[in-house]
Amino acid sequence: MNIESLGFVEICGAVASIVVADAMVKASQVRILSESRLDPGLLTIVVEGDLGACVAAVEAGARAARAQGCLVATLVKGKPDPAIEALFQPAPRTPAPAAVPPAAPGADAAASPRLRRAAAPPAPTVPDAMPGDAVVAFVAAAPQGRTLAALAAEFKVGLRTARGWVRVLVAQGRLERFNRGVRRPSGPDPESGTGAP
Repeated sequence: MNIESLGFVEICGAVASIVVADAMVKASQVRILSESRLDPGLLTIVVEGDLGACVAAVEAGARAARAQGCLVATLVKGKPDPAIEALFQPAPRTPAPAAVPPAAPGADAAASPRLRRAAAPPAPTVPDAMPGDAVVAFVAAAPQGRTLAALAAEFKVGLRTARGWVRVLVAQGRLERFNRGVRRPSGPDPESGTGAP
């Protein structure tokens, strides 16, 4: 893929992203390359085309976003380095798990181990490098909780890694999600047996 120019419009809100993307592709000859979600509710629409088309599309997208009250930032990048093309390649698809055939009428579902495995989702596993107690302590230190960005900055990891840690700790009941972040749940900590401060 040889990208001539890229246009970026960053906005708040999934519904607004549809309005903005529609305005961008209707304004000029561009194609939507991707929609990146960096944080819940914060999206970046990326289009590609020639430089003039990207400028026109970004201007139209910015106007639509301003009308919705959700514009965060815009950027037009002419002749981007080929190394950033990898950012916009579709991720390889993993094959879907094989479907479990339906049980015969009158058959006991508990008798089939294959049906038992398909019915119970796997329990989340804790990554080896996850400092679970340190993450819980960091979140508990702020009564209002912490955002994923604050966790990522504190532990010097990416947002994806911080999101994985939070997912595991929420599944374990050690943290709970609220608004745009996480906090300690009220009640005892299932791992340590101590209550939240």
